Amino acid sequence: MPQIILGVDVGSYSVKVAEIVRSFNHFELRHFYERPIPYNDVLTPEESTTSALTGLVEEHGLHWDSLITAIPGQHVACREVFLPFGPKKVGQTIEFELENFLPFPIDEVSYDYYIVRGDKSSSEMLVAYVTKAELGKFLSTMQGGGMDPRRVGVEGAELVSLMHIGMVPPEGSYAMVDIGHSKTTLTICRGKQLAFMRTILIGGKHYTEAIANALHVPMDEAEKLKIEIGQLPVEGEEPILDDISKTVVKVMQELTNELVLQIRQTFFAHQDKNEEVVSGLYLSGGTSRIRGIDRYLSHRLKLNAIFLNCFDFHFCKIGQSDAHPQVVPMAMAIALRGVAPAGLPDLNFRKGDFAYKGNVQQLGGGIRRAVAALIVILVLAISYYALRSYTLNSSVDQLTKEIKQLVKQAIPTADDKSISNPSAALRFVKGKQNEVGERLQKLSGLLDRNVLNVLLEISSKLPPRNELSLNVDDMNFMDDGKIKLKGYTDSQESFNKIRDALMQSGLFRNVIGSAGPGTIKDTVAFDISFELKPTDGEAPEASSKENAPRR
Repeated sequence: MPQIILGVDVGSYSVKVAEIVRSFNHFELRHFYERPIPYNDVLTPEESTTSALTGLVEEHGLHWDSLITAIPGQHVACREVFLPFGPKKVGQTIEFELENFLPFPIDEVSYDYYIVRGDKSSSEMLVAYVTKAELGKFLSTMQGGGMDPRRVGVEGAELVSLMHIGMVPPEGSYAMVDIGHSKTTLTICRGKQLAFMRTILIGGKHYTEAIANALHVPMDEAEKLKIEIGQLPVEGEEPILDDISKTVVKVMQELTNELVLQIRQTFFAHQDKNEEVVSGLYLSGGTSRIRGIDRYLSHRLKLNAIFLNCFDFHFCKIGQSDAHPQVVPMAMAIALRGVAPAGLPDLNFRKGDFAYKGNVQQLGGGIRRAVAALIVILVLAISYYALRSYTLNSSVDQLTKEIKQLVKQAIPTADDKSISNPSAALRFVKGKQNEVGERLQKLSGLLDRNVLNVLLEISSKLPPRNELSLNVDDMNFMDDGKIKLKGYTDSQESFNKIRDALMQSGLFRNVIGSAGPGTIKDTVAFDISFELKPTDGEAPEASSKENAPRR
């Protein structure tokens, strides 16, 4: 059955959503939506953003199987870290290393890291971190708009998805520059690998503010001037302009020169460290629509700057769209994370206290509805016996027929033989009630064992990141007590390692798995199911022979 994946780009001017439909061996970008954020004096910025998200969901009737987003770059810090030992020991020491340069106590931040390269004696990595207060505020904004993201990544890292799936990357080092409303996201790649990322606090609103200050006009008028007459001519090609236009162009050139300085410093630092020159850049973002900005950046940076047009990608099936192609890339890149995550930088803030709990909540809600339905059926059955002595035989037949209909509506698997008369129907319903009671007991035991403990056990048993590529798309706690994992890895051998690692856990039993070719070349899709071993005082459900791991 096709799966709908939404990538949500939460900007400071608007919120954007890219919708990808994925089947087993195919995917398409079907829709792109954008909605400006309605700032006003009544709502806070977060409430205004929530309003825009709610409007998108309601206006377009959005629904999804997986929703992914990235926290805006101005709230995230990124730092290069070098450690004098191999990647296997990074997880044991990274927290102590972070304490040396974090401006906050370690327990007040959420962080994740990506190993750029490493060997047995050293590791080079990028560490991204955000305060827990800021992350909590962002998640509250999303959830208030009806969106509970399965994953919260980092914008600069998500852009790499475009090169993995949508394009053939150039040789050597290159950059992707997304110029938004309040900031510019700069990502440097080496082939398909992330090398560095940073956020520069220069964006479209700063151009508007500079024009408003230079001409002493309101922000609305300055925004109009920026759009209508704003341009960035290169030296020697300046057009003949009136005084107002000259002022606008001068102000925009000065601010762009400041952006160029920040980009150039980043490129020089990359060149000094890696002895590689950044040979070109791809432009995107709403503010990259300024006339002549591509030629201006090419001239000032002495390299080729071209626009990133996602509408040219082979899987883009949007057709005619009101959206400008420069606005689409970030949301599309985030959505592509849900299609083929193998090989991408795995930076995700939804873990620990902020772990995604949607699956457990959905399962609990379904069981509550089932119990409510059974209670209604029991009440109807009891009502039948209370009324039987006061009804005629014809009424009894009619009530029997109605009870059959009600039982079949509530339990479609019921056959006529099982509910041939009210007594049989009641026995059938009680049997189903006992089944649900057993499932509730299993689920209660599972939840009491602490879902986070299960996640920690899985994380501790799986092989290190440098040994294999692993992405878990879905994790479900079933009502029969089983836990199911679905995801992708890079080979059948890696799948065997994952399955065998779970078999070695003292917490799990009955580990069963299957694997096959993934939707993307060189990936293997897998399904693994297992059960929790009984705690002290619990009786095992089957003999030890039945509980032995099956390979």
